Amino acid sequence: MNKLTSLPIVAEHSSCCSVADYFVICAQLGTKSDPGLAGLETDLLVLTAATNANLSRLFSRAGESLGGALAEATASSQFTGQINDAPVVVAGGKHSRARFVMLAGIGSFALFRGETVCHLFQRVLEVARAKGAKKITLVIPPNRQTEDRINLKGTAAIVACRLGFYLQQHPDFAAALQVEFYCTPQAARFLTQGLAVRAPRCSVCTD
Repeated sequence: MNKLTSLPIVAEHSSCCSVADYFVICAQLGTKSDPGLAGLETDLLVLTAATNANLSRLFSRAGESLGGALAEATASSQFTGQINDAPVVVAGGKHSRARFVMLAGIGSFALFRGETVCHLFQRVLEVARAKGAKKITLVIPPNRQTEDRINLKGTAAIVACRLGFYLQQHPDFAAALQVEFYCTPQAARFLTQGLAVRAPRCSVCTD
């Protein structure tokens, strides 16, 4: 199922101009200088998986140590990639340069839309705040296109929109916060365009 739980809505939206200042783009994915998933230095590394995705392939890209820790955690939690699956969060430690690694479900690619992005990033922010994470790294896999329902520009715009709402609710979380997109050089241009969008984009944010 891809039914989403409701998200908290506030009356006003933070200026997208100021929200964009919280974002950076690391366009090293797939390049010669790519540090790999386990080599990313961050507080919360965020990975995603669709329903019934080949998790072993994802774990292989994460490296033997981190991939093994994620495999063990997903098996014990019965994670399947559904949107409403509880995200899997493991401590980085010896497995990764990240303090924590989060794996979240995004449901079916065919039903992936703006609401899904908004719901997902709300969960990311909740985990980050609970873990005291001030740097969040979102991994944007290559060729992430979903039935033309949402593209990379739209993804970035919605993530920025949701961050603006969240910081209105939790202004204490804003201090020293940084959200990083880890992506290919080709994706960086579209993500930058999305961060420049000035208005809320998805139905959750505009209801």
